[in-house]
Amino acid sequence: MRKLILLLIIGGILAEILSAQDKIYTSNLDSLWSKDVYISYTSPKGDWVVLKEVFDTKEDSYFLKDIKNSKEILLGNSSFISFSNNNNWFSYITSENKLVLKNLINNDDLIIDNISSYEFSSSGEYLTAIQKEKNQLIVFELKSGNQYKFKNIVEYKWCPNREVILISNNNDIILFNADTTERIRINKDDKSVYTNLQWSISGNSIAFFEKKNDNYTMHFYKHITLDKFEKQVLHRKLSGYNFSQKQISISNDDKRVFFFVQNNSQITNNDKEIEIWDTKSPWIYPKMQDYLRETSEFLNVWNIETNKIVNITNTKLPSYKLSPDNNNVYLFNKLTYEPQYKQSQVIDLYSINVHSGNIEKVVQELYNFFGFYEISPSGRFVVYFKNNDWWIYDCLEQSTINLTNDLHINFFNPQDIALIDKQPYGHPGWLKDESYIILYDKYDIWFMSPDGKIKKKITDGRRDGTTYRIDLNINRNEVNFINTMKNNTSFEFDIKSPVVLKYSNDKVKGFALLKEDSIEVLVNSHLNIGDGLLSTEKNIFFYKTFNLYSSPKIYSYNFLNKKENIIYESNPNFKNYDFGKYKPINFKNKTSNELKCTLLYPAQFNPQKKYPMITWIYEKSSSSINYFSPPSKYSELGFNFLSYVTNGYFILLPDIEYKQGDPGISALESVTNIVDNILEFEPAIDNKNIGIIGHSFGGYEAAFIATQTNLFKTAVAGAAVTDLISWSHNVSWIWKMNQFWRPESHQFRIGESYYELKENYYKNSPFHQVENLNVPLLLWAGKNDFNINWEQSLYMFMAMKRLNKEGVFVSFNNESHTILNNKNKRKLSEIIFRWFDRYLKEKE
Repeated sequence: MRKLILLLIIGGILAEILSAQDKIYTSNLDSLWSKDVYISYTSPKGDWVVLKEVFDTKEDSYFLKDIKNSKEILLGNSSFISFSNNNNWFSYITSENKLVLKNLINNDDLIIDNISSYEFSSSGEYLTAIQKEKNQLIVFELKSGNQYKFKNIVEYKWCPNREVILISNNNDIILFNADTTERIRINKDDKSVYTNLQWSISGNSIAFFEKKNDNYTMHFYKHITLDKFEKQVLHRKLSGYNFSQKQISISNDDKRVFFFVQNNSQITNNDKEIEIWDTKSPWIYPKMQDYLRETSEFLNVWNIETNKIVNITNTKLPSYKLSPDNNNVYLFNKLTYEPQYKQSQVIDLYSINVHSGNIEKVVQELYNFFGFYEISPSGRFVVYFKNNDWWIYDCLEQSTINLTNDLHINFFNPQDIALIDKQPYGHPGWLKDESYIILYDKYDIWFMSPDGKIKKKITDGRRDGTTYRIDLNINRNEVNFINTMKNNTSFEFDIKSPVVLKYSNDKVKGFALLKEDSIEVLVNSHLNIGDGLLSTEKNIFFYKTFNLYSSPKIYSYNFLNKKENIIYESNPNFKNYDFGKYKPINFKNKTSNELKCTLLYPAQFNPQKKYPMITWIYEKSSSSINYFSPPSKYSELGFNFLSYVTNGYFILLPDIEYKQGDPGISALESVTNIVDNILEFEPAIDNKNIGIIGHSFGGYEAAFIATQTNLFKTAVAGAAVTDLISWSHNVSWIWKMNQFWRPESHQFRIGESYYELKENYYKNSPFHQVENLNVPLLLWAGKNDFNINWEQSLYMFMAMKRLNKEGVFVSFNNESHTILNNKNKRKLSEIIFRWFDRYLKEKE
């Protein structure tokens, strides 16, 4: 073994977790702990917050907290949780279908039975609820307690900015003004049913379908008031098509209605007795069937002022990205470059003008995957990532500019698991009025003008290794956030109001505020930090801190007085027990790359004793320390770090470095190098009793390493790929697509197909190295695993049996890639625990 020199222990100090008075932990305490707490909802003013606490052996539970006086109200396993926009009301539906309406001013409750759903009006002065048993809509005037009922409900929709409801009940469609209780009939026909109700965001127009004798008519009404409106009807059929019931969309200016028509001739194979798989088909049979269904409906726009219909999608360009307020819709065909064997498609992207129908090509051969292109809020610009640079296309000028090629830094992650089409660090959105596009490099945030003339870095993270990102998810309960997600456009930020950043480095993590000319640190912690949620009035935000040894704590931060407060601590007694300690460690020598790992020490550690060690592997595992996971026998993967450290084990979490073409061999070299050096670094590890375990890609790595070295006394491989040859020729049934892309261009990193690099597929497959297996191997898989086909574990077991190798295969009939049933979680955890005790502690 080459001598490696200890380079760095992060912070230079042992990360101590226990103190002399810490209590000894025993497994009978496992049931005391919740697994996590999530910040789910906040009231508009931020004075109330809903938290969700999740458990192993009992139902998850929501509770409502008053952050001023720490009062808690248990909600149980509830749904449809919501605050009114006026901050006066809170409501939810219990597991018994009871609607609980709480007055946040006087704490009075109103409970109504048999409610399936409800909704507050935009002002928060009214609430509508569907009483399923009676098939009726109840409208509550919350101040007075008055109720108004509508029977035989088909559908209803609140106006987004007025107290008016559009209601369809059987053969009648009406408008109801909740303020005045006035009703006006929009349409009535004893032979018709009215569906697919839609308001424009402006609240000035409505659209809906009328179904009569299997024929559909679309109605549009504008200038909506209760005493007048203007009506237009679209009842004509397009040749070969009929209206689809897919969602109608109305533009904010009330001038366009987007709708879908059904292609009656596009029929998928409905014969369940036969499937025809054709090598000339762009995709394999199940995915092709899904695509035919997806593209059997075509998007159209009805321009109200001209009464003109523009066909947006068609058989040549059937897929789209639509925002109803934009003048352009973006089109593509997923099959243009198929068949090809990547995770996603390569497309040519086009724009079509919704008024004229003119089509322009935006970019050719663009990777169609999340984060590779975004539409600007106005729809004028497309920002896309290609050839490792960010580009911008201007639909108005029909011009393209490369934004980043002259900056000589990476705007993509070279360590991304994809071998090609590496993921860009990101484009979160634009500044207001599209004055600047926002981009990320590894550390920093950039503002760039759309013409490419101004490029300014607004953070300085590269200097000290700090990564800054805009926390988009902090606004996840806001209507604007939700609408932006629906409309397929990027976000728009106004730095004159709070724009919250997350930042992190090796020593600290926190939240900061992006201002016009500076970054203001708000809160930070040496623990992991996240789950931020901002109140809609943007005066208070909530967040939590946590890591493996620290149960989640929920904090509030007040922008006005700049104070933070702990509002909830989960598992307050958890910190009183001894869960050992950990050391983040880096090794390096003159010829190798940095080797990084985290070592977890046993509880009640005695440096004079020898302890067995288990190595958990999956890509880069050292950061697993950042996530809370209390001792438990109910792990989805059958392995819990703290359950082992409290039972006298070291746990090693190594980071693996990969060479293209040799995923298994790379894992072997990285892991054995790190283990060799850890044995020199920590003499209390028993070098004769070391185990290895992994799941999924980590299961593959564990199984392969077990065939290559006797360094480990035993191995456990869950949901593992064992034969890269057969697996690459199988189907991922959950995604309905081939598996070729995984070894050829993604995580398994071979780089070419089996037919170009046969030797690499052989030498990196555990199945083809099984003759060299000299240690007991435990395999497990779920028979409903449609991601990594469970037969992969079966093949390995059958080879082991034929060669009389020591091992066991545990299969779960009704489980998938991870174990979800609590009974099975416990079984698997106990089987793996006994396995390691048997081989590493020599217990039967």
